[in-house]
This record gives sequence, structure tokens and C-alpha cells, in this order.
Amino acid sequence: ESVLPDHSVLLPAGDLVFHRLFARSGETRMARVKAIERLLEGGPLVLCASVESVMSPISAPSVFQGIFKPAYHPESGKSRLKVGDVYEPGDLVRDLVRAGYERTAIVEAKGQFSSRGGIIDIYSPTQEMPTRIEFFDDEVDSLRTFDPESQRSIENMEELTLFPVKEWLFGEEELKHIGENLKTELEELLQSLGKKKNQGALLQENLGEDIEKLRQGLSIDGIEKYLNY
Repeated sequence: ESVLPDHSVLLPAGDLVFHRLFARSGETRMARVKAIERLLEGGPLVLCASVESVMSPISAPSVFQGIFKPAYHPESGKSRLKVGDVYEPGDLVRDLVRAGYERTAIVEAKGQFSSRGGIIDIYSPTQEMPTRIEFFDDEVDSLRTFDPESQRSIENMEELTLFPVKEWLFGEEELKHIGENLKTELEELLQSLGKKKNQGALLQENLGEDIEKLRQGLSIDGIEKYLNY
């Protein structure tokens, strides 16, 4: 009883699995990411998981640990940002996008971030409250939690742990490669369908948007269903 509360974590399964397409609610996805972060910390841990929940592929630990390189601390295996650290704001924005964060005008939910001037707001899946990072040039000037409803700052923070919100992460060139392969396969499928225009239109509708985003090097939700490309 004294061990389980602090040393156990739940890895939930997807809400729906249909063939190889995984559909998860945002809440389930964030819970899985939080569990993965706990696993990567090392140390004694009881993992509560079903067979289904561990069947979904995830990136190697080195990918999770290396995505926020300027903030990575090898001794702890974590990416931590502290006041006084140097991290070019533009690079942080790029890394957040690659890590699966959604860029929004206002941060209200986990997995979102916003950028305006020298301020970047982040709602990490591993934090209870979102964090406001204020920069002086490329140096972190302050870290503060804030209320996602009122957007008002609450209290100063000593450090922020940066962690992705996706389980499978790709570099920009890898995403472009997947997009080009999908485009080629879609064209071949459309050609084989010939006069079956309705089926071709359905394929275009289902895959077209994903293909265009991937060809631009942008990540998408459900990227794991394209792993074979």
C-alpha cells in the first residue's frame, strides 16, 4: 500500500482500435504520454497496462530525450528548462511543433502552446498547470505557472520539464519521405480504380489532407498508422 501510490502508473489503451488505425481522445493520449515520461525516469515503478495498451508502437527513448536538445540533461535523462538557460525562442517553437504540440492563440488545454514576442506559453502533459516562459533575447528570464481560464500568472517556477505530446516522433525529412510515398501509392490506387470515381473521391478525402501536411514536413495525429511508409 505504501509503494503503489507513488510508484505506479497507468498506461491506458486507445479508445478505439480498428484494424491498424488507432483513435484516442486527447485525455487518453496525454495520460499515455505522462506514463511514458515516468517510465523513462527509471527507478522502481509498477506499470498497470493491458495487452492492447502496450501493442501500440512508440519512439525510442533517445528520440524522446533528444527532441529538446538545448534543455537536455544527460545525468537525469530529462529536458529541463531553468531561469538563465539559453534556448533560442524560434528553436523552441520549432521543437514544440515537432514534439506534437498544437500552436494556438491562447493556451487552454494540455498539448498546446502559443508564442508572442518574447513570451512562450506551454501546457505540458506532465504539468498540472501551464507555464509562461519569458525570454530576454535567447535567455530564459522567468518561468511562471498561469491560470488557463484567466490567463493570469500564478507563481514562479524553478524549472520546467519539457516532454513531447506524441508517442511516435519523426524528423522533418522523414515526414516528407512518408508524404511522398503515400502520394505515390494514392496515385497508383486511383489509377487502378479507373471509373470507380466514388471510391477514388473517398480515398482523396481520407488521405489528401494528411499527405499534403506530411509532404510539408508537418506531423499529424495518428501518424503511427503510416509507419510502413
